[in-house]
Amino acid sequence: GDDAAEGAEGEGETPGVDAPSREVVEPDVIHRAGDLLYVLNQHRGLSIVDLETEQLLTQVPTFGYPRDLYVVGNQAYVLVGYANNYAETDGSVAFDLGTRLFVVDVAQPASAAVTAEFALEGDLVDSRLVGDVLYAISAEFQWEYGGIDLDSPVIRKQTSSSWVSSVSLADPGTIAVMDTQSFAGYGNVVQATNFALFVSSGEWFSGESEITYVDISDPAGAIVVRGSVAVP
Repeated sequence: GDDAAEGAEGEGETPGVDAPSREVVEPDVIHRAGDLLYVLNQHRGLSIVDLETEQLLTQVPTFGYPRDLYVVGNQAYVLVGYANNYAETDGSVAFDLGTRLFVVDVAQPASAAVTAEFALEGDLVDSRLVGDVLYAISAEFQWEYGGIDLDSPVIRKQTSSSWVSSVSLADPGTIAVMDTQSFAGYGNVVQATNFALFVSSGEWFSGESEITYVDISDPAGAIVVRGSVAVP
């Protein structure tokens, strides 16, 4: 019991697994770095406050619903969900929701500004920073209704998909999306180690959860979906 509890204290490295030693960092909404306080606000984007002078230095607006914040060196990384995407074709407008990553230069906090922006698949659920790679877990959930015949029962079908996208932060000057992999299910519970993401997707009708093992052992950001298992 003691040995098992010792190895289950939280996220991070897993003993006995041959993987590069990389720190696992969970996202913030409030982050302190010295005398600076970074605050992610759902309506105003990223605010930076000088704690010594008790002054608001700047606000950096973002498009979408701000969720996750990472501050690394002179860069802040803001992940947002519910980022509306519109596309017009021959007078018809298509609409969907997605994830966006904003890269903010905070070298001069009073004049912080967005320097890059990336659109990612699906709507943001969670994220982790592992080593120099930021992993965004997103998903899409829909219901399908069928059965036009009055004598036939109405069929309700859950259709959902999840995505894991990796963004390399190793070189702040050349930040790029490295890989994106998808799998079935609405993955909304995430556990991370330095070599894997475990994403759990619940299924209402079956009463089971599908846990998918996503291999993130490549420190450059390559992703491989290894398999899944259903649990009650």
